[in-house]
Amino acid sequence: NVRKADASNGREAHGFSILGAASSAACVVYFEGRNTAVSSKTPGATQYLSGTTAGASTETAPSTSGHLVQRIGVAVTSTTVDFEKNVPITLA
Repeated sequence: NVRKADASNGREAHGFSILGAASSAACVVYFEGRNTAVSSKTPGATQYLSGTTAGASTETAPSTSGHLVQRIGVAVTSTTVDFEKNVPITLA
């Protein structure tokens, strides 16, 4: 089964999907490589798993107690992130 990663409830990112999928639908998951299904990224900026939007990344690490902090890559362009799974930590 595939689910969206979410830093607010302990679901770390293991990979990414280029195309969205409905619940119970087949989905191709990539465990490495470049994610071109993103927008508004700052080239060179570290990307973190979002604690506010499931399945998204942010350029600001979560800071809320109980949330995961997981670096998931670096923006190559405004529409491309080089996915690099890192081990998450849970904020106290």
